[in-house]
Amino acid sequence: IVAPLFFGGVFVVLWAVSESVVRETWRDKFIPFDLLANRHLFHSRVGEAILRGMAYGLAVFAFLQIVIAVLSFIIPVHNVLLNENLLQIFTSANPAVQLLSHALWQDFFVVASIFMLVFSLLFQRLRQKTFVYLISVIPLSLFIGAKTTPLYLGLFIESAVLLLLVRVFHKRDLLTTMTALYVFVVFDIGFAFHTSGSPSLLHSWNVLLIVFAVLIVLAIYAVLTRDSEVDFENITPVFVRHITERQRMKQELLIARNVQMSFLPSEKPKIKGLDIASRCEPALEVGGDYFDFIELDENRLGVAIGDVSGKGSRAAFYMTLVKGFLRALAGVSDSPAGILVEMNRLFFETAERDTFISMVYGVFNQQEKTLTLARSGHNPVLMKRSQSDRLEVVKTEGLALGLEKGPVFRKVMQEVTLPVKSGDLFVFYTDGITEALNRKQEEFGEERLNETVHEVSRKTAEEVLNHIFERVKKFQGRALQHDDMTMVVVKIV
Repeated sequence: IVAPLFFGGVFVVLWAVSESVVRETWRDKFIPFDLLANRHLFHSRVGEAILRGMAYGLAVFAFLQIVIAVLSFIIPVHNVLLNENLLQIFTSANPAVQLLSHALWQDFFVVASIFMLVFSLLFQRLRQKTFVYLISVIPLSLFIGAKTTPLYLGLFIESAVLLLLVRVFHKRDLLTTMTALYVFVVFDIGFAFHTSGSPSLLHSWNVLLIVFAVLIVLAIYAVLTRDSEVDFENITPVFVRHITERQRMKQELLIARNVQMSFLPSEKPKIKGLDIASRCEPALEVGGDYFDFIELDENRLGVAIGDVSGKGSRAAFYMTLVKGFLRALAGVSDSPAGILVEMNRLFFETAERDTFISMVYGVFNQQEKTLTLARSGHNPVLMKRSQSDRLEVVKTEGLALGLEKGPVFRKVMQEVTLPVKSGDLFVFYTDGITEALNRKQEEFGEERLNETVHEVSRKTAEEVLNHIFERVKKFQGRALQHDDMTMVVVKIV
């Protein structure tokens, strides 16, 4: 009583998971099944799938018999190695019915667990499709087992057969695959009925032929019958629409991520006296982190870092606007505050009201040995003087871009000019660093960041950057990264 319930429950769960994976990988593989589920029994797609599957199944069976016949001239080869399941079929009161039901169970279980689940998952993750085929055949061979002796040769022969069936699943729909596997299993075992010499088994062989003949007639009738109009979208299960929506969002996130990364600097600027390191580590969900370097002349470098509110392609789109505004205005004004004021005006006129950008823009002047910067609602800049043991947090007043039209923004905007010396360290970062969470939902926080910067302030910019990211990753542990982590480190040399 318990065993059928247990295996039945396992099969239902396995089929549900496998169906979701297959529908996400190949949308059209379930169309004939969806037609059957919606009582379109004699639709041409159903008939074609059954006829095509029977043809494939018979072709694979014929291939097996030809291989065995050829090898028999070299080494004694015998098909149908009896095991407990086969003995149960051969000795039952009605071998034909027993074989048909056994093949049906094996068909559904093998297709659900290996063809559908294993092959589809491998197909999603491996680029080399040859490996997908070979790896999928291994569990199939172990599950079905060889019915040919000697055993090593049987495993090799049936692996080749299974490889052909995997190919059918890859190229055709699910009903075709299941029909092909079903026909192959029935004929592979049932052919022994024909060669046994037993009257009861020979009768069972004739029953099998009659069953498949009827199935062929019904399939031909379905192909020849005029189809009623069917909207395949309407007969698709509701949960598939959620898969489609998830795929659409996944594609949108991929596009947004590509846009975001393509607009970030690919090379370090070469300004004499500045050691620079930068990194943006994207989260699973696309944000709008942004940083840029603007070489104003051989002695001046503009450094910008910002974070666009929101997620997805919209955030990436606004990031491209920010980059364009900044590069257009940086050559017009020498004042970071003035540039941010003008950027706010342009952004306010362009963006939607629920969108804003936090940003820091600073200009390193190596001739005058100064850093002039302004901040628009962004994280402060960390500064470690070479002659001091104290870490300074540079906070200037300012609103985020896009929150206000201009008068208030201009009034509160503050600009500061700091003298710089050799050995001074400056760290620009986004809130993805300080708000990184571990599994206990604890934030990395500003205090840990300040301590980390203080510990490594005497190292190179690249070493400081790497150490901070390593410390954050160690703090996160196995927790998922929920926001982009971006940082620019500048050291005066």
